[in-house]
Amino acid sequence: MNSYRITGAKDSNGKASNYFISDGKFVNEGELASGAKDIDAKGLTLLPGFVDLHTHLREPGREDAEDSQRYLQCLILFQLLILRELLSRSID
Repeated sequence: MNSYRITGAKDSNGKASNYFISDGKFVNEGELASGAKDIDAKGLTLLPGFVDLHTHLREPGREDAEDSQRYLQCLILFQLLILRELLSRSID
């Protein structure tokens, strides 16, 4: 079981709070499994994973530039969990 205790993270309104995650779900502190990993997030903001639902990973007219390497680079660069590209062709 993966459990995390995130302390001092700001929410989207700037309020600092503590968050508890167990098996990928937010839980109450009392539900947190023993051995939870502590994460000091003071000064950081906790945001949900972002999903980009409409993306073209190329310049207009550059269908040849659509490839899996570019797709992965964009995921990392923009720190997205999911990126849905509208492809003109299938990627390699």
